[in-house]
Amino acid sequence: MVQFSTTPGSRPYTTPKGILTSWRYHSKTGADPDGQNVRLELFKPVGEPGRYEAVAESAQKDLTSDTAYEFSERIPVQEGWVLGLNPGSDAAVGITVPVTPSNQMYQFGMDVPVGSTASATGPFADYRVNVSATVEPDADGDGFGDESQDQCPTDATTQGACPDKSAPATRITKRPANRLEKHKAKFKFTAGEPGATFECKLKGHDLDDAIKRFGDCESPRKYTGLDRGKYRFKVRAIDAAGNVDTTPAKGKFRVVG
Repeated sequence: MVQFSTTPGSRPYTTPKGILTSWRYHSKTGADPDGQNVRLELFKPVGEPGRYEAVAESAQKDLTSDTAYEFSERIPVQEGWVLGLNPGSDAAVGITVPVTPSNQMYQFGMDVPVGSTASATGPFADYRVNVSATVEPDADGDGFGDESQDQCPTDATTQGACPDKSAPATRITKRPANRLEKHKAKFKFTAGEPGATFECKLKGHDLDDAIKRFGDCESPRKYTGLDRGKYRFKVRAIDAAGNVDTTPAKGKFRVVG
């Protein structure tokens, strides 16, 4: 997060690339001189030095009798844009203006600490724009600030909590002996996430097709009436978000009795 403040020597105030998430305005008189509303204006340098094009702006903000204001926003900004102010005017995106100390309609952030009186001479010597802003990174490019507006900066499809995309690990905790005299077998298993469900399958001699395909199961999984021969067991966990373990736990045994 980058904080822009009215620190002497930092004029004009330029932005890095990201999302402007809030801005602050300090009015020395307690009310805007051109009506009771104001917009944050953003400019980029164009053409000859000292000329800027208005490229973005906030919604119009109503002012009260206070002197210090802070407004929440969501404005994508590019590196090198300049903070300015558009008091009581219609949308100005696309216009080009000169930078002058007494340009009332499009004053830029000046090197005057908040609450101080401007020292410049001229008709607007006491009217200087005390404006600052907060810009946050936008790693996933979804137009929301990663630190205060986006709980999931790695996924552009959501601004809430990141969706669960990791599958649970499946582990067999108890298995039959490798060689069985009896014609039955039992497996116990668990998952790395609570609340997971399971699917099992068993391949071997003379089994129903349903048993040889993955199907719902619970731990313990018991098999009875098994013929003599080799068998291979697999079990996989599925979490509440529907993520399936792609590396099922495996077990094998042989019925010899």
